[in-house]
Amino acid sequence: MDALSSVALGIGLAAACGFRVFAPLLGLSLAHRAGLDLPLADGF
Repeated sequence: MDALSSVALGIGLAAACGFRVFAPLLGLSLAHRAGLDLPLADGF
């Protein structure tokens, strides 16, 4: 349920503020949660 809430929040923010602002962060977050090896900072 936590992942679903995160996705819904990301889509809601993207729709409210313009999709181009939050789409890269949403994609990066989903890729990291899917287990892809991405060079991210420790706090991300």
